[in-house]
Amino acid sequence: MNKETKTGYIYSLTCNNPNLIYYGSTTKSLNERLSQHKCDFKINKCVSSKILFEWGDVKINMIEEIEFQDKKELLDRESYYIRNLECVNKKIPNRTQKEWYIDNKKRMVLQNKEYYEKNKEKIKEYYYDNKDKLKENRKEYRLKNKNHTQIYNKKYQEKNKEKLKQKKKEYNEKNKDKRKKYNDENKIKRKNKIICPCGGKYSESRFTEHKKTQKHKVYEFLKEIENSNIKL
Repeated sequence: MNKETKTGYIYSLTCNNPNLIYYGSTTKSLNERLSQHKCDFKINKCVSSKILFEWGDVKINMIEEIEFQDKKELLDRESYYIRNLECVNKKIPNRTQKEWYIDNKKRMVLQNKEYYEKNKEKIKEYYYDNKDKLKENRKEYRLKNKNHTQIYNKKYQEKNKEKLKQKKKEYNEKNKDKRKKYNDENKIKRKNKIICPCGGKYSESRFTEHKKTQKHKVYEFLKEIENSNIKL
């Protein structure tokens, strides 16, 4: 079934300040749409066109007449003007969440940085007061989004391969002396072997890996049976 073809208009609002212009779309007459803008201003509605009415002598001008079947076509055309021309519009019709993030990324980073600088002590205090809760939330998030996180990390690593390689190189160079000191201090620990009740041997720094060996797992299993008085 074919959709009905409708007529819409792309319009602009101008005022006494030549530097201010607003773009919009409507299926009503231009006079009706202008009346709606005036009404929004009178009730002090927080809209982008408000600033033009504060300057006064607002006029509506038709820019383009559009024939469409899906309203998205009309809104896409309105978006074109807002994206490509200087205007007071804050909202862009049909903009996806991803597009909004890309358009506002720099501003958000700057705002977050400013907020952190102003509230540094409060943020630290909140973190220490809620440390366990935040840790649990992060753990829960990782479990729920395990696959998504793995895919994202893989894509990020592929995309930033050279950048990450350079960072690793810089980090290793910067911490060369620390690593040498750490290795020297742990050399003795690695050399000294500890005999485990399971019959295996491990160095002091490798106990976690040793516990995962088949030999130690069998020992733990038999020990558990022995303690529970279960007969095989």
